[in-house]
Amino acid sequence: MRKLLLLALSACTLSACHPVAIPEEVVMTTKTTLPASVGAREDLTIGLKVIQGCTFFSKVNVVERNASKLSIQVIGKTQKPCPAVPNAAARDLTFTDRVGPYFEEPGFPERTNPFEIWVNGSKAGTVTVQ
Repeated sequence: MRKLLLLALSACTLSACHPVAIPEEVVMTTKTTLPASVGAREDLTIGLKVIQGCTFFSKVNVVERNASKLSIQVIGKTQKPCPAVPNAAARDLTFTDRVGPYFEEPGFPERTNPFEIWVNGSKAGTVTVQ
């Protein structure tokens, strides 16, 4: 019993020195590139540039999408512990907004003019719908 108690105590002590790092999801800073115009039913491709250092790109979430607005969030996961000098690198991504049914899903409605693009809660710009 005494050995078991010592073993449990030493395991708790060692695990406190080296905790397991769980990545956290955070909103990443992005630079957005938009086309000047797009058709009401055409694919709209948005260019996103993210800087990766201690945070690595994970996914893009659609926050809101209606006929006049698209709002997305660029999500990354943090690396812990962060190195003293992180290897910061730019990564170019694209997000495509599609209209209509795809793969049995209802899809999004046709775009109306003007069509606003929001990224991470800030207005990135407006696209003219032809």
